Amino acid sequence: MTLCGFAARCNAPSTGVDDLLQVHALVIEQEGVTLLVLVFDLLALGPEMTEMLHLALDQAEFPIPRAQRLLCAIHTHSAPATITLIGCGIIHAEYWQLVTVRAVEAAKTAYRQRTPATLQLASRRLPGANYNRRRVLSDGRVVMTKNPAQPIAKTGPTCEQMLLLRFADMEGHGIAGIAHWAAHPITRGTAQVTADYPGELRRRLTEQFHLPFLYLQGACGNLNPAEMLVEREDMRQFVEQIMQMIGDVAWGNPLDIAALQVFSTTVSLPYAPVADSRELRGFYDDMAALADNGDASEATIANLCNVLNVESGEAPAATLRYFARCMKEWSGQLRARMKQAVPASCEVTLHVIRLGSLLCCSVAAEPFSETALALQAACPGETVMLIGYAGPLVGYVPTDEALKEGGYEVDSAYRFYAHPAPFAPGAEGRVREALLAMIRQR
Repeated sequence: MTLCGFAARCNAPSTGVDDLLQVHALVIEQEGVTLLVLVFDLLALGPEMTEMLHLALDQAEFPIPRAQRLLCAIHTHSAPATITLIGCGIIHAEYWQLVTVRAVEAAKTAYRQRTPATLQLASRRLPGANYNRRRVLSDGRVVMTKNPAQPIAKTGPTCEQMLLLRFADMEGHGIAGIAHWAAHPITRGTAQVTADYPGELRRRLTEQFHLPFLYLQGACGNLNPAEMLVEREDMRQFVEQIMQMIGDVAWGNPLDIAALQVFSTTVSLPYAPVADSRELRGFYDDMAALADNGDASEATIANLCNVLNVESGEAPAATLRYFARCMKEWSGQLRARMKQAVPASCEVTLHVIRLGSLLCCSVAAEPFSETALALQAACPGETVMLIGYAGPLVGYVPTDEALKEGGYEVDSAYRFYAHPAPFAPGAEGRVREALLAMIRQR
């Protein structure tokens, strides 16, 4: 079975299992309002997988409506594909069915085991544990290398805070915990199946606090962990460093939660102008020449190397040709769609969950750290938890500043998601304003 997350694997089969992938379920009920949270050790939930999960829950007569179900992925880059990304994992119907069956089982168990509880909140700063991977170089290029050879002209902000939640019964005994932080789970870049650092972090937190933890991924669209593409033991050492920064936790007083409020909506994100037919034909021909014959200009190779996050000339020829096949497929699909009608926008799903002074905002996309920081700044006196990678995932939603700068998340990623163009300026603002509008509802 192939893994989803790195197209550079060229859809080679996985070679083994580092740790078993899991699905976690949490049900919260207050004053007749219920919420289901399902968290999957997967890269993402595409529209087909998301609908399959909802339909299975509906058929099982699960009592929580769709608008009050939050389906999320931890965004590990080492799990089988449950989203259609060009050249990045082969879909296996049997695996999708297994994921669905296990998810319904977990949801039913969580619903059945509801018990009176309180909620406590703690936070820890993890300085240096992640970094903003968008390095704008002095020559104007945007790369994801942590320490590029060229001088760095600009880097963006990070989200250092980890939020820890603890649900306890009426006697104070822990029931379940949540960890929320933001960093791409790419500390393992091999062909092994793994939940990456979120899985190891859950295990360590469970050991320390003696209750099961689930992990909610934050706004890590432009954030990487401090350590990448390392061996399993190195990943464990990375988590050990995080645990040392967490240290002992003195849980505060339970949050004052008068009522659970769950809001959801969809927002239309417009696309930037689509390439004209002549430009698209030229792109297709360039990719076809490289994919089929190995012929390419220096500019074409340089562009693909930037996607691969290596200097021009450093990428293996076979990998370049595979990437060219992916881009040929994307442009071929778009050329066919242009004969009829190309969509002008894309719908993204948003949720806001209010638990007293805790605001859990989710976006079915890969949000940037700037979005999370802006939401927190707009809500003084409250704690904002921005959750990314809900389903159905639509891809990166860069800030307007990032759209001007370019880089992988702007210039290339949309093609793997089969979008006709990047999102237009103002898309990130639409997401942020829609979330704030729901936050203001009472």
